[in-house]
Amino acid sequence: DANGNVAAQVDSLHGNYTNPSSEWQAGQYISDQIEIPLWNLIPGDYRISVGVTDPETNERLKAVDSAGQSLDQNRYIFSETITINDE
Repeated sequence: DANGNVAAQVDSLHGNYTNPSSEWQAGQYISDQIEIPLWNLIPGDYRISVGVTDPETNERLKAVDSAGQSLDQNRYIFSETITINDE
C-alpha cells in the first residue's frame, strides 16, 4: 500500500509447480502468470513487488539491480501503480 505494507500476497512455485528453477538454463527467459486477489483491498494506489524465496529454507534470495546494488528487502518493486477505486 502507500505506506509500504503488504496488502495482498501470493506464494507459489514457478509454472504452478511444473517448472522448478533447478531446470532453468542460462539465458533462458521464464514467463509465469500469477493471480493476486485484489477484491478486498481498500481504495488507494498499490505497487507490485517480486521476490524469490528458497523453498527449502524459506529465506528470500539476494536481489540486486543492474549495477549490482542490493535491492531493499531483496525484492524488485515495479514503478507502475494499480489504483483501486471505491465503486
